[in-house]
Formats: sequence, C-alpha cells, structure tokens
Amino acid sequence: QCSGQVFAVKEVMINSHDSADLQFKADLENEISIVKDLKHPRIVSYLGHDYMDSCLYIYLEFMAGGSMASVLSMFGALEESLLIVYAREMLEGLDYLHTRDPPVIHRDIKGANVLVGLDCRVKLSDFGCSKRNQDTWCCTLKGSIPWMAPEVIKHTGYGRRADVWSFGCVMIEMATANSPWGRFDNPMAAMHKIGMSESTPPVPDTLSDECRDFISICVQRDPAKRANAADLLQHDLVRDLLVDDV
Repeated sequence: QCSGQVFAVKEVMINSHDSADLQFKADLENEISIVKDLKHPRIVSYLGHDYMDSCLYIYLEFMAGGSMASVLSMFGALEESLLIVYAREMLEGLDYLHTRDPPVIHRDIKGANVLVGLDCRVKLSDFGCSKRNQDTWCCTLKGSIPWMAPEVIKHTGYGRRADVWSFGCVMIEMATANSPWGRFDNPMAAMHKIGMSESTPPVPDTLSDECRDFISICVQRDPAKRANAADLLQHDLVRDLLVDDV
C-alpha cells in the first residue's frame, strides 16, 4: 500500500559464492538484528528489509540533511552554541544504546554516521559495526581509526566507554571540520599514535574552557577515568539545555 512515506534504501548485491560477500551479508544481518529493536528519537529508525534475487534491501528513516561529515565539508566548523546542542542530542542516543539490556556498543561513532534531519536535529546511524554485548566487553577491531579509542587499537578489550572516546572525537571533528587528530601519513602511523603514545586528540583553543573540559573528560586514555554517557548528560555544559527550545 502506498503511504507517501519517503525512506532511505541501503541496497547490497550479494554473491553467494564469494566469502567476502557472505561475511558482509552476515554483518548486515547483525546490523538488522540490532536496529530493528531500537526505538528512540536520536536513533535513525529501521523500517524493514527485503531479499530480492541477489540483493538485500534495508529500509531506513530518510535524513534529508545528510551526514554531519558532509555538512562540515560544505559549511565548515560549527559554532560552539550549535556544537553543544548536537553533543546533547548525540549523548541522548548514546545513553539509550548503552542502557539497553544487554547494552549496545555502536563501535563506529564518527561524523559520517551522525545524520541530520530537515529539522536540523541529529541522529546516530549505521550500526554495521555494532554489537550487543552481554558482559559489555569485546575484543574485535571495528570502527574508523582516527575515531577509535586507544583500547580498541591495542586490542585489549573494550566496553561502552570506547563509544564515549569516539563521541569526544566527533566533537573535535565538529569544532574543526577536520579529522580529530589531523592528518596521518598512513593507517599504521595513526594506529601507533592513538594506541601506543600517551597523546590525546588536540582540543581546539577556540572553544570555551567549559567545552574544552567536557571534551577532555571524553578522551581520557584510561577508560576507567573516562565519563560515561549518563555522566556527561549531567555535565554543566549540556545538563540544563532544553534542546526543543533551540
């Protein structure tokens, strides 16, 4: 029945004789198994899926503004007032994921996976790397390197606070319209810097002290010293922000 609803379609060709395609299909089916149960204003909605011939079609809520990464590419860095609004909205989605039973770890938080609607509100998307985690710790290398937490790079096992590190990196990305660490010569250099040094991604001096403090507690190298999403929602920077009034 035609409802007039506009939606996004993820179309994937699957070659049943190709082992890489079969693994990708398994990853997509994992994504479907996770997103079908997620219902929250800050999470892109799953609408259904179909298999037709050799194609898998996943139907998702359409976000007309595109990704945060594309917005930054077109318009440049965000002003701090808007950065704070988007931080609050992302945290609401992240806190929802992390308080599921069992918790859902996104594992690929970055500007390309934050989508913007016509109402200029943001939602988390792309759960292809996500994992339901009964014990909240996992040991697979997933995600995009410049946004990865040190414990992910080091392959020492990680939990929900790895998403918080990535969220902090997205805040730097939004504040600079650049990768959170700037440029690396190659992926190995990036992995060594993030995983093996004592460095943290540089927080822009142009931000207020309060905003810089907020980001700094997201990118603590020691996960035990890193805030969780619920803690961050109580930070002075975003606690009293009434997003609906912005």
